[in-house]
Amino acid sequence: GKDVDLQVALARRDGHWYLARTVAEADQVIAAAQAAEQARVEAAQAAATATDPATAPGSDRPDTAKTAAKP
Repeated sequence: GKDVDLQVALARRDGHWYLARTVAEADQVIAAAQAAEQARVEAAQAAATATDPATAPGSDRPDTAKTAAKP
C-alpha cells in the first residue's frame, strides 16, 4: 500500500517499450541459439563431406588406380 518511485532503462522495439535489461538478455539468448544452429549446420556438412567421397577434397582428380588399370 505504499508508493514507490523508481527509474528503469527502457528500449523500444517495434513500437513497444521493454526493459532494456530484458532486451539485452533476450538478444544474448538469440545470438547463442543462432551460433549453436550454425555450428550444427557446419557439423552436418562436415559429416556429409566425410562420408561422401565425391565431395571430399581432391575428388575432382581422376582415380589413378582405375586409370592405370585401363589398357
